[in-house]
Amino acid sequence: MPLLQREPPSASRSALADGLPAVVRISRHFTLAVIETQPSVSEPHPAFAMTATAVSKGVTPAIGALPIGWRYLVARGDELAVVTIREDLESGQHYFAEYNVGRFSAATPNVIRNAKRFAASEEADYEMRFLSVPAIHIATIWLKHAEGVADRFIPFGPGNDSLASGRVYGVREFMDILALVAMASIEMQLRASDER
Repeated sequence: MPLLQREPPSASRSALADGLPAVVRISRHFTLAVIETQPSVSEPHPAFAMTATAVSKGVTPAIGALPIGWRYLVARGDELAVVTIREDLESGQHYFAEYNVGRFSAATPNVIRNAKRFAASEEADYEMRFLSVPAIHIATIWLKHAEGVADRFIPFGPGNDSLASGRVYGVREFMDILALVAMASIEMQLRASDER
């Protein structure tokens, strides 16, 4: 089945339209050759985050992931960035939060292609989402199963060595690996604070 992609809220698109011109003007990433062209915006997908503590306790993204906003691919010529528009859950306001040209941004188109290829080979419907666990440097495309029974995850690379970049993981295997990484990270932080 084709990958399901929700339309972002109009407030998110407005925040993107308002913030992008200023960022592009001051960005060192976009070269002068493409600075005058309009950026193309594609692949909007909702973004979610989890804490390392929740992951270490085996909480799945379906239960413990919090919505944080929307991500967009922004291209000018051959140059690519990922923009995150955050949503304040209390006020409902959307704001320009991040303009990223780093390693996860560069990997995003390939991971999205893998997600679309996987979804096309399945009979079930999947919605494309972004999931991060910032404390343990995990970024992944989360393929949310329409009926909630068979979520899949495709990690970005380079990232954590415990996960293979671009590979499709089932929820159980993915969460088992993440729980070990999160527990190790929490233990290391506790040891470091004890040594102070």
